[in-house]
Amino acid sequence: MNRLTWIAALAGLLLSACGDEHGSVLARNLSTGEISSFPEGAVPPDWAVCSSDDCPVPSTVDCAKLGATVCPLSSECRLKELWCDQATCACAACEKGKTCPPCDCPPPACKYACVPKLPLLCEELSTGNACGARADCEWTDTDCACPAICQDDGKGGCVPCPPCGKSCRTKVPAICQQLDVAQCLGRSDCQWETPACPAICQDDGKGGCLPCDAEGGCMPKNPVKPPCPPQPTPSPTYCPGGKIVETTDANGCVIGFTCAIPDDNGCSAVDAAYIAAVAKAKVCNPYSNLPVVECAYQVDPELGCPMCTTFVSISAKAALQELADLRTKWLALACDKLQHACIAMACQAPKSASCLPSSAGVGVCTNDQP
Repeated sequence: MNRLTWIAALAGLLLSACGDEHGSVLARNLSTGEISSFPEGAVPPDWAVCSSDDCPVPSTVDCAKLGATVCPLSSECRLKELWCDQATCACAACEKGKTCPPCDCPPPACKYACVPKLPLLCEELSTGNACGARADCEWTDTDCACPAICQDDGKGGCVPCPPCGKSCRTKVPAICQQLDVAQCLGRSDCQWETPACPAICQDDGKGGCLPCDAEGGCMPKNPVKPPCPPQPTPSPTYCPGGKIVETTDANGCVIGFTCAIPDDNGCSAVDAAYIAAVAKAKVCNPYSNLPVVECAYQVDPELGCPMCTTFVSISAKAALQELADLRTKWLALACDKLQHACIAMACQAPKSASCLPSSAGVGVCTNDQP
């Protein structure tokens, strides 16, 4: 090495050391787990600065931002399996009288989500004692809802139906109408209202006037949107060749999924129109003085995968007639004879419903139980 080459190499080392002195930092990619060096202050937003050589994930990072590779590196997060698809095994030909070679079974394709280690979701608790120890959980009966067609389990059989019996569920808070004055004032989503008595007598059908509820009652603040319960995500093989359509309740929460298959004799269009008619039939008057419960009529939420019933308004005459006409058309097209891909999902039939105000300025029949 001549003198000029030696001087150039020494200058490169000095410049490199100078760069480290001015703040080169290591950071980890929160999605892929890759570790790289960045100038201080220039770390991308989806990277986390390393605090040591092993580059752990900071405990302050939200678990939902971590990929499947990085999630186990966090002390506060864990991987939760959402679903797995078992691929079909390819078995080689086996000659009679000879030992059969093993089937070539690829590993199952699974989808995971990164969630906090604690607390567990109520739905993940398997015993009544563990469920009862949580104030936000309740141990309750679970209805069985099996799919209308066989869902291949990758072993020549069908995916089993969900187990029946008791299970742990996230507790749904009591609706405002069920609270007394003290409980109502203690809830940020409720308000106590004292109605004004009508200026004229309202005939009670017995020669007298309807009484005036001067004591008032607890009503939800407007707008009111209760938390949506967690729902499993359908696997990619749930609806081959079709389109996965979400089914939502009056609060906009996803309560199920249907598989819309093209060229099904128009059945998907009838089912979509029926679901829209159910939403119209749920419109009610939250301040009605009717002596009967307005949200008292039960219908199927959809025709293809009806599952549990839902309550609609007895006053929605036009929408109820539309539901009846669409059901007649469904039967006329023999849609009930077709196989509809329905996701296996447990549900609990509601026992009653209340007319709650919505942000649209009208009331919506809302099931009192999930």
